[in-house]
Amino acid sequence: MAFTPRLDTNTPTSMTNNPWWYSSGNVFYAAGYGLPNCTCYAYGRYAEIRNAFANLPTGDAGDWYNNATSFNRGQVPQLGAIACYTSPSGNFPGHVAMVEVINNDGSLVTSNSGWGGPYFWTATVSPNDGYLESWMRQGGRDYIFQGFIYNDDQPVPPVPPVQTSEHHLPIWMYAF
Repeated sequence: MAFTPRLDTNTPTSMTNNPWWYSSGNVFYAAGYGLPNCTCYAYGRYAEIRNAFANLPTGDAGDWYNNATSFNRGQVPQLGAIACYTSPSGNFPGHVAMVEVINNDGSLVTSNSGWGGPYFWTATVSPNDGYLESWMRQGGRDYIFQGFIYNDDQPVPPVPPVQTSEHHLPIWMYAF
């Protein structure tokens, strides 16, 4: 199936009563953790892309990457993948976002939802900033990017080369 990014500012309207987010198939909605919520959003968006629900992790977003052992995972962005973040201190809940666009400079446009916050937003994140949004570094937040859970409806990206630069990041993370 061809990938179609979800970037429309009218998304809340187009998602209302949509079964990817508002049905028993979305385990977060069924458990009372519907939108706005990053896990409910990512669970539904992943399913929307592949046209079927998947057995994704169901706990805190900060645990998704490590618990998604039956999925292909990695550090190279892919359209339709779930970007996973955790707070190593445990002082903040994790976050998951969906990769909607991969720009030529290596930055990504992600789609997001947030518990107790915005129903839907998009953000541009850069590998030079660890794929973090600015709010992930403010107010004592200590989020780190863990990796991507790849959508099994999209081709898995190649493994990046192991070479590193003097800045200790893989060379493929720098825009040339």
